[in-house]
Amino acid sequence: MGYAYVARSAWHPPAWFQTEVFVRPDARGRGVGSELARRADAASREVGAETLTTWVGGGSPDGERFATRRGFREVQRFVTMTLSVDDADGEVLRRALENARSRGVTLLSFDETGGSPAARRALYDLNRRLAPLLPGNGDDFPSFEEYAREIIDAPWFRPQGQLVAAVEGRWVGLVGLGVHDDGREVRHEFTAVDPAFRRAACARPSSVNVLRAQVGRAGDPHGQQPVQHGDRPRSTGGSGRTCGPAW
Repeated sequence: MGYAYVARSAWHPPAWFQTEVFVRPDARGRGVGSELARRADAASREVGAETLTTWVGGGSPDGERFATRRGFREVQRFVTMTLSVDDADGEVLRRALENARSRGVTLLSFDETGGSPAARRALYDLNRRLAPLLPGNGDDFPSFEEYAREIIDAPWFRPQGQLVAAVEGRWVGLVGLGVHDDGREVRHEFTAVDPAFRRAACARPSSVNVLRAQVGRAGDPHGQQPVQHGDRPRSTGGSGRTCGPAW
């Protein structure tokens, strides 16, 4: 009828855990969710949790009320937008790319670096520097070893979907894509640019260059490939709210 879990991400401090409760629609209103939430709370305390985060789908007011009644408060909100790649305006993409290049911005994919140890470390350092700039993110970030395991070596990671913007050789911007559902869906996880370089027109060209040049290589170029866009911590994607506890 339902299940719940408690887990800790490398992106969070040791005492910060995440939890979710799921109940089949035809089993709701019978106390199943409340009992699962109670047991999840008890389990989190047993492993030393001091903070819990949960996600609630944006189209689920009942889920939001369920979390609020248990002390969670909204701290972050996400909106997911979907684009069919075939509907992208090629002229808009071309002008944005030309604008960036005229300002000295070089665009390259992680795939073009060959994935060398130095490039892996540079990707980590760039992500580490930019992640706190995204709304709602703290300064917590995993170690290089955890990042390599959960990002670079993850099944969804595509080197050609990690696009870097560079100015005079310095990596200053990053677009992250995750490929899901056997390549039929690409999720634009985030775009971030070093504030000192935002006037160099990095962010928009990076995003559109991903759509133009990278998405076609991530899956079947002959089908309708949706691209979901939503800045959400890590690689989970999707719409919803992030809540933190009241205790």
